[in-house]
Amino acid sequence: MKHVTAIRHNLKGGGSAEIGRRTLVLGPNGAGKSALVNAVELALTGKASDLQGRDLVAQNAALATLSTDRVVWSEVTLSDGATSRWEIEGTGRPSRTGPEGIFPLREVTTGLTGSADRARKFLLRYVCDGITEETVAEALPKALRGKYSAACNTERSPVENLQHITSRAAQRAAELGRDANAAKARADESGWGLGPEPSDDEVAALDAALVAAEEHYIQARQTLAVALAYQPPVTTLEELNAEIDALDGAVAAAIESRGPGHDTASPEQAKARTQAQFRETAIRALAYTEGLAACFLCGSAHGRDTTDHHEALVGKLVAAQERARVRNLAQAEQRNRDSQLEATILRGEGRVAQLRAQRDALAQFPPPPAVSEAQARPLVDEADRARAAARAASKAAHDALAGWTAARADRTAYRDAEGESEAWQALALACRRVTDNLVQDAIGRFTSRVQRFLPSTDEFSLAITKTTCKLGLVRDGARHSALSGAEWARVMAAISCACTPEGAELPVLVPEDRAWDSRTLRSVLQGLSNYPGQVIVATTTKPWRGAPKGWETIELEKAQ
Repeated sequence: MKHVTAIRHNLKGGGSAEIGRRTLVLGPNGAGKSALVNAVELALTGKASDLQGRDLVAQNAALATLSTDRVVWSEVTLSDGATSRWEIEGTGRPSRTGPEGIFPLREVTTGLTGSADRARKFLLRYVCDGITEETVAEALPKALRGKYSAACNTERSPVENLQHITSRAAQRAAELGRDANAAKARADESGWGLGPEPSDDEVAALDAALVAAEEHYIQARQTLAVALAYQPPVTTLEELNAEIDALDGAVAAAIESRGPGHDTASPEQAKARTQAQFRETAIRALAYTEGLAACFLCGSAHGRDTTDHHEALVGKLVAAQERARVRNLAQAEQRNRDSQLEATILRGEGRVAQLRAQRDALAQFPPPPAVSEAQARPLVDEADRARAAARAASKAAHDALAGWTAARADRTAYRDAEGESEAWQALALACRRVTDNLVQDAIGRFTSRVQRFLPSTDEFSLAITKTTCKLGLVRDGARHSALSGAEWARVMAAISCACTPEGAELPVLVPEDRAWDSRTLRSVLQGLSNYPGQVIVATTTKPWRGAPKGWETIELEKAQ
């Protein structure tokens, strides 16, 4: 395995050192022992501890306080010549380059000083690395192997799968148990007060009755609409025929009274005709005075210029004008009578046409409805009540059917969830039994492995129950878990040695400084000589008779 050979840093004042695979760093408090160890931790992992078992420090602001310089840095050289470096400038982000190392004591402290469940997981991860999925499956009941295999993840190791499925099965069992209880509560609630469950035929009959009630209500509304729309005629057919006959007779009488020779000329036409006749008479009289043998009007043979003739001529003309005036008056009266008669005839004919059209419409008028409005309204109300009753009955049946369906579904869900919960619970219990068996087997192998790194005077013991994890040393046949600081430090260091993964390229073990006495320190160093990786022990105490063979010692002086 590779190991650190040289250290350079500016932590807590800075420094440098050459170290070996096994190094004992001696010096009083404040001499820089923790700075040297922190430099190795930072260069290889980017984290630092205080050698007192407290949590790792990884916050940038805290790490930046390890030096008063603006740039805080640490660098190590490895046995193969490679370099690992960490640095942070001001409040920026730190950077780390080069190979990375592991510090087993960190995980040992976390894994074995917590809960019993965490201790079991720790042992399974570090001791039971030879377990296969087939080994775990064969240890389970046959009925649960399929469920276990389905929950396995190929990206996890068999031990990780066992741990995950143990936890997940218990969680899933609890979840399904809650689901089962909720489904049972819903089933009890939904089934309360439902009464007998209706059959499909009963529900179908109620639905058919509702359809019939809806149709009957529609028909009743249509009957009422017909009754409301009916408008009875204002007169009878017989009355119309009698009025038509009377008007036909009056029109015929008016036409007959008009006579065949009535003058239909307008007043303008009659005036023009009278004026033309008068002009014709005057022309004839003038012709006579111009040389006719006898007067055209009076037939007198007297001379043209005689007084008697002129008087006679004027008299004739006056008489002719009077006769024309009288005739024009008579003709005007006749035209007035004819006009009034014509208007009477037109009105009569128009009224006759109107009455005939009314008679034709009356002949096509629909007969009065069989049910009147007064009779139709109660029918609608009755049909509406019947429809409401049918609707309520159908809804009640469907609600009951839905309630029973929901209750059955909830009961089925309850049974399924309860059965699934029991199956997961059984798997969780079976996985725990397998885990317990593996843990008990691992405890034996782990105890032997840890014992290799302890002094011969120490006998390591580990016991994990359902709720506790107890580790310590056996004295007088009894396990003692209340260890002294030095005892606890060497036990944890030995466990770290035992938990270092095989094949790890750069493991570094830094035991806690517990104010050793010189003899105990020497025995601890002898036990740690078997560690396959690098060991750095920082202490204020010199070991009895010096460090064992193979250890390098660095003595630091406190700065003045």
